[in-house]
Amino acid sequence: MSNIHQLRQYTGGSQKGDGGSGPEDPMLEQRVARLEADVSEIKTSVKSIEVTLAEIKGKLSQAPSWLQLIGVVISTWMAGAGIVLAIIKYAK
Repeated sequence: MSNIHQLRQYTGGSQKGDGGSGPEDPMLEQRVARLEADVSEIKTSVKSIEVTLAEIKGKLSQAPSWLQLIGVVISTWMAGAGIVLAIIKYAK
């Protein structure tokens, strides 16, 4: 018991704004309940963020690669050039 009293004397005991006076604090249960509610909200927010990230990852995995995009552009240009050459050939 004397060690506890010495510790309280050393730390200055319970002061205003220090967050309570330990296990004998009558507000401890309310504070813990509020913390548990806050943690529950945080968990819900984190799950929502995880779902959003999974959706983004899924969309990105279906996006074409740079090589595919370059192939589409070159194919379009080649098809356009072929059409232009065909029009020139038949216009003569």
